[in-house]
Amino acid sequence: MVEQASSLVVTSKTLPISFKLIFEVLSNLFEGHASLILSSIKKIVVIKEDSPYFSTMGITKEGTLFISQTFWDTHMQDSNALATVLMHELMHVIGGDVVTGFKTKEEDPDYELRNQADLIAMDSRINAYICANRKEINPSVFFKSFYNAEAIENDFLTKLLRPDSIFDHSSDQRKLKKFYDTFYETSEFCNHQDLSNFVFEILKQRQKDSPQQKQKLILLGSHGEDGKELSDVDLENCQIEVIEENSDSEDSEADRDQLDEDIKEAILEQVSSELGYSKESGYSSHAAQSILDMSGRISQKLSLVKFKNMLSDSVFSNVKAQARKRVAKYSYSPLLPNNPSSMDLILMSAGIPPLLWRSKKYATIYDKQLLPIYLDVSGSTYSYLPDIIKMIVNASKEIDSVWGFSNKIAKHTIDQLKEGKINSTGGTDFNCIIEHAIENNFKHIVVITDGYAGVPRRFVSQIDQKVPEISTVATVIFGGGTMNSYFSQAYQKTYDLQEVIN
Repeated sequence: MVEQASSLVVTSKTLPISFKLIFEVLSNLFEGHASLILSSIKKIVVIKEDSPYFSTMGITKEGTLFISQTFWDTHMQDSNALATVLMHELMHVIGGDVVTGFKTKEEDPDYELRNQADLIAMDSRINAYICANRKEINPSVFFKSFYNAEAIENDFLTKLLRPDSIFDHSSDQRKLKKFYDTFYETSEFCNHQDLSNFVFEILKQRQKDSPQQKQKLILLGSHGEDGKELSDVDLENCQIEVIEENSDSEDSEADRDQLDEDIKEAILEQVSSELGYSKESGYSSHAAQSILDMSGRISQKLSLVKFKNMLSDSVFSNVKAQARKRVAKYSYSPLLPNNPSSMDLILMSAGIPPLLWRSKKYATIYDKQLLPIYLDVSGSTYSYLPDIIKMIVNASKEIDSVWGFSNKIAKHTIDQLKEGKINSTGGTDFNCIIEHAIENNFKHIVVITDGYAGVPRRFVSQIDQKVPEISTVATVIFGGGTMNSYFSQAYQKTYDLQEVIN
């Protein structure tokens, strides 16, 4: 047994590949959220022998976790190493990397180098983020072992992918060090695009100098030809083993039952958190308790669906309540109603009793002008529009338009968004949202953004200060979005896009 500064169990032999083990590791990584995170992994495909396309571990947007048996046997000697690699792969999911897609030959003649550069930059910022935020699993031990001296000798770009790297004084390495220092000196999940562009320049020059030279740098999660997802053709000559969820052959029935209970308990805890529910006297409500009881009765799979639906309801609840209006309707009855109409009372006072009394009944409608959803249309949102539209439509059938924002506000119908008709200046500015909300007396708003905009200094002096005229802001982030932007910090109600789509 090796002592580590971690709550995870550390062993000296290769770990077994199973959903149970992955859930246990995720439970330590994402306490209370493991069940939701685990739902992004639908099956495990183990590639038994070395493949020309794949040699590590990677996750696809469809939820397949690919594992090279050789990589696992070599590096998965303890759960800290597994936690580090799982964290790395899931950060690709959380950051939206798995759905951004890769360049094609039609889009860019240098698409192969573009994709390589993007993968290197993505991995660099993810590894730095893990090292800064997950010291309890000692990620530097794995990264320094995987990207060792031999790997650095093969390609100096490897230095970007491990902590404590030393760069020489060459022009390229000095520039790379600036990006590297930015990533490792913050705990934020940084934007990788500028680094990607510079790495592309390096790869482009290499190709010009040595056209036949192949890329030697090995990336976690890089798989398939040209970095694309593995296809049936890629795997047709490989010996593979497919592990479906809940099919761990070595787990006893009691173990699987306990796993189900653990998942349900994690869901209940998260539901409690979302509802602001407390078991202490004076804080509970019948509604909250009913939802918790219901969640405890349903199956694991249905619980996850319900949980996601509840998140969606939570995002839009205040906005929908703000837009809900009561309108009077009348029904007729020969009996005197409890709430007679004014006209009938006037007739009665004039000595003319109505033959049929009109009774007021109130119906609820939505004022569509009071459903303020602000969508970032600065350019980074385009590839996410299908999921964003799906979320908005599922939230309420009454929502037929959103307020697009860049450095200005422009109304967009759902049909316009589906057709890709975007009115944008290209920038990102939260000031225009606040101005528009105040002007229209919107107390509750939803902001869908990647979060990369500064503090709106015209309205507040610090990042955690609310705008007095705006009571609540629900922020939905997508892609490589940051949860440290102004609206997230000031209003403390932020969701990832993948959590709230159904």
